[in-house]
Amino acid sequence: MFWKKKQKSKITVELADNEQDYRAAYRVKPSPDLPAELTLQARTCPIVNISGTGCCFRSEEIADGAQVTGTIRIEGVVYPITLRVVAKQNDLCRCQFIKTSANTENALHHYVLKVQKSKIRG
Repeated sequence: MFWKKKQKSKITVELADNEQDYRAAYRVKPSPDLPAELTLQARTCPIVNISGTGCCFRSEEIADGAQVTGTIRIEGVVYPITLRVVAKQNDLCRCQFIKTSANTENALHHYVLKVQKSKIRG
């Protein structure tokens, strides 16, 4: 006797094919349901995407190679964070998180996983 296999729903994953983007971690775009807010130099910077090891945001004031200290608000909790701008393209800053505490790292990874799960569940 043969049974029909259930069709599994497919999930599409967007991968960047930019040769200059060297981030090794999976990144997500913050969703309106699960916002992440980056504050640097007393200004809120809109996050384009975020991963456990870095983020990309828009700012014209921050220079390429700069090291900046600020905060990131994830799920209502504020964490201290230090970033290094690895690459800058117009106003787009690609950054690496440096000098982060274990608590901040855990919160970042948990946030990325939570956004991934919400995207998969639709």
